[in-house]
Amino acid sequence: RIWQRGTSTANTTSYTADRWFVNRNGGVSGVTVSQSGTAGNYYMKIQRNANDTQTNNFDLRQVIETQNCADLAGKTVTLSFIGYVGTNNTNGSVTLELRSSTATDDGVNVTGSWSVTGQSTSIALTTTPTKYSLTIAVPSNALTLMFRIFGSSYSGTAGADDSVYITQTQLEAGSVVTPFERRPYGQELSLCQRYYYKYKKLL
Repeated sequence: RIWQRGTSTANTTSYTADRWFVNRNGGVSGVTVSQSGTAGNYYMKIQRNANDTQTNNFDLRQVIETQNCADLAGKTVTLSFIGYVGTNNTNGSVTLELRSSTATDDGVNVTGSWSVTGQSTSIALTTTPTKYSLTIAVPSNALTLMFRIFGSSYSGTAGADDSVYITQTQLEAGSVVTPFERRPYGQELSLCQRYYYKYKKLL
């Protein structure tokens, strides 16, 4: 609903809207993350650029800092999101997973203290927006969590819409998928504004 940090990002390793981090396996170029949909119901569009021939997959990650997830340690949680693919998509099979780390406020790199929590699931996205979910048990020693969606390898040359679209991602306690939480706009904006880049001019 808020979508900070620009409406389009063309980079292989970069933070995009709402603290989502995108990476392409092998560090190759040719993937753009952009805003799709309408205000209040934005989708994140992860697109292999038209005519790109490199088949390396994309990897989308959201790190949930310790103060926002420490109370979930040792409990059952459910991940959910709505997703679909573009008409020229060649990697509609994506993996949904939750990783946990024993380090406080661990970083976005999946190595080090990160481990796969419980299970992951492979999802075959279609051209129809559909809600998907995964229920897992969080280890009792987890201090940081990572919500992760990564695609299978692309194939052939990219067409005009070789894309994956996602929206309404949600992590919640328990094993039941509830309706997407819609907080007041002002509250949501204030929460987003906790995160920013700080640049220091060198003298």
